[in-house]
Amino acid sequence: MIKAVLFDMDGILLDSESFYMQGTISQMKSWGYQGSIEKIYTIIGTSMEETYDILYHLLNGKKPKEEIAQENDLYFTKKNQFGQKK
Repeated sequence: MIKAVLFDMDGILLDSESFYMQGTISQMKSWGYQGSIEKIYTIIGTSMEETYDILYHLLNGKKPKEEIAQENDLYFTKKNQFGQKK
């Protein structure tokens, strides 16, 4: 029987934002992005659709949004499944 459910909406208990930002920066570099890392941080607080739009524009349209979405999903699914190396 479940006695309680915790929602960590602001990152107090678990800092997932840095995990996803590090992964996104790594992905962007692997896709050939050479621009400012600060520009990647503009995805913070956006929906997934907005995130893919931003990444698409940062890559100057050189990678289709559908590929960005698929590769992003696969990347983080693997990271969450196997954990990060320390």
